[in-house]
Amino acid sequence: MIRAALAAIGLLLVASPALGFGAAGHHAVCDIAYRDLTPEVRVRVDEILQAEGDDRFFSFGAACGWPDSHNIFGPIIRMYARDHYINVPRDAGEVSKCFDRDGETDRCLLTAIPKMIRVLQGRDLERLGQREAGYPLGKTEALRFLGHWLGDIHQPLHVSYADDRGGNSVPVFGVEGCSGPDKRDVDQDGDTHEQVSNLHSIWDVCIVHASMAERGFGSGTGKRSAYAADLHAEISWTQRTLWAGVLERAGWPAAIATESHALAQDALVQYCIVANRTCRYSSDAVALLPGATPRILQLSETYEDLHRATVEAQLKKAGVRLGALLNDILG
Repeated sequence: MIRAALAAIGLLLVASPALGFGAAGHHAVCDIAYRDLTPEVRVRVDEILQAEGDDRFFSFGAACGWPDSHNIFGPIIRMYARDHYINVPRDAGEVSKCFDRDGETDRCLLTAIPKMIRVLQGRDLERLGQREAGYPLGKTEALRFLGHWLGDIHQPLHVSYADDRGGNSVPVFGVEGCSGPDKRDVDQDGDTHEQVSNLHSIWDVCIVHASMAERGFGSGTGKRSAYAADLHAEISWTQRTLWAGVLERAGWPAAIATESHALAQDALVQYCIVANRTCRYSSDAVALLPGATPRILQLSETYEDLHRATVEAQLKKAGVRLGALLNDILG
């Protein structure tokens, strides 16, 4: 099924040249995916997104930022807060299960992604239970979550460790224009969110904005589709086939998570220190214990440039895989 969907994409790319993260990154992932959809699946995606009537989220790029709109859609989004990441033990190799501080658990991105696929296929149209608005989980919400979570699982620090909250408890200094307390990101619905000075936000937001700036787009909301088009134009057929091929494997979310975890462990990321097959919080401690003083990470001013290609590749992979997945399940 995935190979057939890829063949259809190939025809589209020949016919018309190709023109995870914070709001900008998630927009890029879903915009790339949308460009890879067959005409029939594009129509289906548009129908699903427009069924709810909120025109702020009619475009797929904007819709994929919806799961982070806590101040507007708080109740339903908070119910799924645990599904945006995967915690693993610090000595983990391959990623295959969900963990929290207390051990193995039954909920994370590995379980959330298949659930949203089932909803889109009409096989799991459950209600979320009793809550103040009686909000049902339908295909519109499932599509928004699925697009968002395909971005999340490609962000290396979303496959990380519970004790330091995926790098949120790793304060950083030295990245100009990103780590200051007045740094703000404006999302697709006009809300502003203050960016804190930690390693997780560097990877969620700052490197993406640096990439946009380097390509001449700035970081404004209106530039996100152009940025995605620029990334999309660079994806070769060989890359598209290789990246989407992962979806042919049983348990493919775990395979993608293992890729992302390996990136998080790279010494140049400075997220942890690998010793004896364990990714230590610091040279002095395996993990950040409750109440302990966090280590402070001094980054060089070239840190964003060093990792820009990695983030761009992850955005492209996420978009290609999301597009192939939607062609498969909605085609």
